[in-house]
Amino acid sequence: MAEYTLRCDGSAVGIQIDGVAAFLSNGVVTLCDIGISLDGTGAHHIQAIRVDGTDISGIAVNSSFNSVIQSGIFKNSGTGIFIAGDNNNVSSSSILDNLENGIQLEGNNNLIVSNEISRSTLNGILIGKADGNTVAQNTVSMSGIGGANTAGILLELLGQSGNVIVGNTVFSNIDFDLQDNNSSPCLNSWVGNSPDATTSGDCVTSN
Repeated sequence: MAEYTLRCDGSAVGIQIDGVAAFLSNGVVTLCDIGISLDGTGAHHIQAIRVDGTDISGIAVNSSFNSVIQSGIFKNSGTGIFIAGDNNNVSSSSILDNLENGIQLEGNNNLIVSNEISRSTLNGILIGKADGNTVAQNTVSMSGIGGANTAGILLELLGQSGNVIVGNTVFSNIDFDLQDNNSSPCLNSWVGNSPDATTSGDCVTSN
């Protein structure tokens, strides 16, 4: 994008990427319904992009094998990054001040690593009906300022399996830092997260 800004009129998708293996970098997308939608076959690469002021989500990841790295997802009215596809990577990004969830996972085998996620109105990271995801080494703080029964990292009661939540620094979230609404048998792993995190659920261990 050569450091240009794409500004919507408050509606529509700012940038829809279809096909396979597109590359988008160095720009700003603002004031859209959805800032960037990753569709098609996938394997798209997003780097050093800022998305802010959207109504539904900053980035919607609907396909597989995409990467979002070193980007800023700020002050969106919906979820910062919504992931419906499989085998995607979100890393080294700042996801701040979003009015729903910071990241919402509804796909399988995704990697969420080394991101800063702060001041989400609902949850920092929400894992919905999604299996085999790795959520590792993120810093998640001050989530839940506008919701009830929220968490820095929340695993919903949907019988998921194979998710690994490991080595995250999670603190100062309003209700809980780490929350797993599923009961035994525990089919997901919580390993080596903040030792002083507040937790909810029989399956959660902070360290």
